[in-house]
Parts: sequence; C-alpha cells; structure tokens
Amino acid sequence: MRRIVPLLLVLAASLAPPQLAAPSAVVAYFWERLTIANNSSAPYPLDEVLLPLPLNDSYQSSHLLNFSVEIDGTEVEGCQAHVVERECGSSYLAVRCPRSIPPFATLSIEVVARVLTVRFKPPSLNYSSSGLVGDVPPSLLAYARPEGPWRYDEEGMRYLAEKARELAEGEDRVLAVVAKLVKWIWGKVDYDIGVGPRYPNETLPPTAVEEGRGRGDCDDQANLLILMLRSLGIPAYLKIA
Repeated sequence: MRRIVPLLLVLAASLAPPQLAAPSAVVAYFWERLTIANNSSAPYPLDEVLLPLPLNDSYQSSHLLNFSVEIDGTEVEGCQAHVVERECGSSYLAVRCPRSIPPFATLSIEVVARVLTVRFKPPSLNYSSSGLVGDVPPSLLAYARPEGPWRYDEEGMRYLAEKARELAEGEDRVLAVVAKLVKWIWGKVDYDIGVGPRYPNETLPPTAVEEGRGRGDCDDQANLLILMLRSLGIPAYLKIA
C-alpha cells in the first residue's frame, strides 16, 4: 500500500496560522535502546556514540529524562553525555564511556525523553493566498541549500533539478509548485521498501525520469521531493520523530 510522503515543509506562504484543536498538549515518552555486541576475542574500544533525540520545533518539545549504559546487564560508571545540535534542528545525545567492551560482551545504551506535542488543525491551503518563491525570507534560505542527500548541484543529481524547473515552469506560487511536484512524484514513483535508504538519484534514476518508474519508500520519496524543492529555492527538510 502506498503511503503519503511524511514531510515538514518550511514554506514562505501567506497562510493563516494553525488553529489549536485542544487547549492541552499530548504527552508521550520516548524510549530508545542501542546495543553494541563485541563478537571478537579482543576488547573493543568505544568511541563517542550518537543517539537521535526527538525534535524540538514549533509544535513539539522534548526533554531528556535519563540515560544509562550497561555491559552485560551491569551499569557502567563514569560515562558522560551531552546534547549535540545538527542541521535542520536535529539533536543527538553524544555518549562517551571510559571503558572498552570486553570480548564477547554486549553494551547497551538506553535513553528516555519526555515529548510534548501541540495538537493543531492544518491551515486551509489556497493557491491564491500562497507566497511567491521570490518572497522566501533570508532566514529560511538555509533550508534550500544543496546539502546532505539533497545536493542538487552535483553532476549526478542535476537532472532532477532540471526536471523540477521544467515542471514548475511559469509558476512562482510556492503552494502550486509544491502541489505539482507532489503530484508528479506520486504518479512516477512506486512505493517500495528497500534494504536501506536511497538517495534521490537512486529513487528516480536518470533512465526513469521520462520513461519507466522509480522505486522508494516514504522517506525516499520525501528526499526526492525535498531535493527538487530546494533546487527551486523553496525551503524544505525531512522530519523523522
């Protein structure tokens, strides 16, 4: 079954702000465990380990409650951790321990965070009230850079940027451009779960742009859409959490 691409788009559009659907936020608890097994006969030196944390944005906030490190069920003392901020508002817990993992032992890191999510109704989308591509505020242009998996300026990705310009030709309303690209990707890429994440040029290779079909899951299709939007100067990023 195909699923809707899960995207958070930062759009410079003149839309009414979201209406709160309830006066209170939804509270959830995020629990994550990372396990590292040393299957060798020699100690394994442990470098800094990064664990993704829930995002903090306009409608969600997270607070780290606790973390713990164990080797074969015994707590490891002396471990230190700090939060690392990365691109697009993503956060990671960086954990460093003074010990190596003994031979044939297993190390586990557990993280617990409290997450508050504000419920809201999505705004009414109206092409006539959409902002223009040229009106994107400078503060949002960082989300239109060619970076990460969205390097539309590289030789192996430029054909996707060219296709985006072709599809958006004659249209400068942000919402209308987004709708055109979403409709095109929806009709061009079959939902398929691969063995791992695909780059946009793997989701839709050059041979499939005009004839044939692409393949990718929701994240793969999202990254394809983000690359094409960014190539047009429309800020966009992928939110997972």
